[in-house]
Amino acid sequence: MRTFFENLVSLQGIEKNLNKNCTSFLDNPKLCMFPQYFLNYMTTPFFILNTAYDVYQFHHALVPPSADMNGDWKGCKLSIASCTPQQLDILQGFRGDMLAALKSFLMDSTNGGMFINSCFGHCQSETQETWFSLGIPDHPG
Repeated sequence: MRTFFENLVSLQGIEKNLNKNCTSFLDNPKLCMFPQYFLNYMTTPFFILNTAYDVYQFHHALVPPSADMNGDWKGCKLSIASCTPQQLDILQGFRGDMLAALKSFLMDSTNGGMFINSCFGHCQSETQETWFSLGIPDHPG
């Protein structure tokens, strides 16, 4: 995924639009496309709303089809209840990596915040159907 986004920066020629403080600090300026790098240089108030278990990233970055030739993750991808303990450990590691990447923003930001939930979803806040779904944890319904 890192290579994909670095190539996107090159393809669209957006490196010149990335935060100059960030790009001058890092050996690889294209890294300033990633939140764990650019958030430290944002001065505009910023609020992060995201899931810790983003299903899109799970399916396309963590375990893309090309990395699961035997289909060992197929059941887990269809239902978290079907994951093995080892697969759950990997998902917990994925969550931990995401939270670690955002830690400096959380600790150092004076004009930002975040709400990172444990739902297994993607883009849940775009519609009422996903934001208030009966399938989410702690739903009052």
